[in-house]
Amino acid sequence: MHRLLLPTATLALVAATASPVYAQSTTASLVVEFVAILAPGAAAAVPVPLGPLAVLLSVLAIGLVLLLGKRKGAGHWLSLPVLAMLAVVGFSQADSTQAEAVQRTLDLQTSPAKISLDRDFSERVLVRNTTQQPVRLQGLSIQNGNASTRLFSSSDDSQVPACRNDLTLAAGQPCAIDVVVSDNFTRQTGEVMAVQLRDLHPTQPSVGYDQIYYHLARKQPNLARFAAGSTNFKDQTEATELKRAKDYCEDTGRGSASDYVVGQVSLIKGTGFKCTVADSDVSPDGLKTVVVGPNGQLYLTDGHHTFTTLWELADGGPDLTVYVRVAGNFSDTPDLTSFWQKMQANKFVWLFDKAGKAITPEQLPSTLGLSALADDPYRSLVYLTRDMGYSNAQVQEFAEFYWGLWLREAASGQAAIDLSKYNLKDLNAAEVNVQNGVETAGAGSTVSYVAAVRDAAFKMRSATPGIEIFPGVTNTAMGQLTPSTSPLKTKDWNDTLEKEVWRSDAKKSGDYRNGGKAWYAVGWRSCQGAPAQQPACWDHYIQSPPWVAQ
Repeated sequence: MHRLLLPTATLALVAATASPVYAQSTTASLVVEFVAILAPGAAAAVPVPLGPLAVLLSVLAIGLVLLLGKRKGAGHWLSLPVLAMLAVVGFSQADSTQAEAVQRTLDLQTSPAKISLDRDFSERVLVRNTTQQPVRLQGLSIQNGNASTRLFSSSDDSQVPACRNDLTLAAGQPCAIDVVVSDNFTRQTGEVMAVQLRDLHPTQPSVGYDQIYYHLARKQPNLARFAAGSTNFKDQTEATELKRAKDYCEDTGRGSASDYVVGQVSLIKGTGFKCTVADSDVSPDGLKTVVVGPNGQLYLTDGHHTFTTLWELADGGPDLTVYVRVAGNFSDTPDLTSFWQKMQANKFVWLFDKAGKAITPEQLPSTLGLSALADDPYRSLVYLTRDMGYSNAQVQEFAEFYWGLWLREAASGQAAIDLSKYNLKDLNAAEVNVQNGVETAGAGSTVSYVAAVRDAAFKMRSATPGIEIFPGVTNTAMGQLTPSTSPLKTKDWNDTLEKEVWRSDAKKSGDYRNGGKAWYAVGWRSCQGAPAQQPACWDHYIQSPPWVAQ
């Protein structure tokens, strides 16, 4: 019996102890090169805990000893060295439980150490020093890989550091490296791609909630408000539900919307409408933009408000498909630190929080959505001054944030806009007088939301053209409008403030009309939802609008 078991034990020993021989193959592998650090008087190696393979080999060795102990002969004595080595190997096998959380483990025994990779899946590999002495990593690479596979060293955590060149590992110490498989690595600048909203990583910590509330309230109407088939019903559905479909098509490069079916629009299901441009013909012009990072992640650089609105819509959400244009591929940066440095150099990231305080890239949220992004009220304020204080045509990313940061501060000889002095639930009118080209505050409120919009627009328009509103960023480049470049008469001012900011969506007769952006936003805040979800509250809001402070 022992004649059969002895070869088995020997094969097990060879399999457990022999250095691997790597044949020429097209299989992709992670390759780790390292050197031992020999220091006189170094501390003893950290014992490596017993693992499952160790238990199996040890039991086999003990069983053979007991079996062969009953018989003596050449086979018995020849087997003793083998059994001893087998027991040593068994007890030296490291525990693999930690590898379960990181998928797989590569033990460093001889350099170079290798482990085969799956070309189709990303995975984290735990690289563990099992040499019983300190080692220094000298090279991390992928052998026989392709353009869609990269190594990525994520940030160190408290327990396992990120593998990187020149990292020293004590005996028994692991490090982690991510093997990322992503087609995004091969994306070209200007390329159009279809993605889900959940795939996009924000490059700013906040948004202006009122801009999003405006869209959510307007585009989700109470379809029972007017009699089906009436003029008011038609006017409302076309300005609300159909607008939802049209804006979705336009914002994703697919023209406008046709084949509209009242009450049946669902963006996520693609029902109740049809985009006029086919998916195969999406144009890159006007699309929101992304940058590819070193981990294959897509970082959204423009469109946070548009896409957060789509995320929050009842028929949208994180699984909704959108089209974006690649503004840059920075996947060749070696780590996130250098990636964010490059993003900042290209002005592709906004590192100021909702209060205008500087933050680090690590403080950015990981997803879109109002639960992740904070509310910056100055960003909403700037949005409401559009076409009065500035034009958003052909301005760079984060233009409204630059303006918002400037409005917070006393600069250029002007007082800051202090929103705490205004009631952002009050939509009382705040008028403007224009005489001989000079714009001044007229009758009406001095503390309403409308007054805040007017005063902010005044400050933007009256600033000297060409001044910096942020280091290296001028007001002219950010679309400043001035009394000379965009003259507005008294009626122009007051009509714009009414139509775009404060009026309700009901005429005195009760007939439908488009409401002002702030009116929709205040309504959303008051009712905690859209007319479609809170019809009774919105009916009351329409009948008792916030023309006075509440």
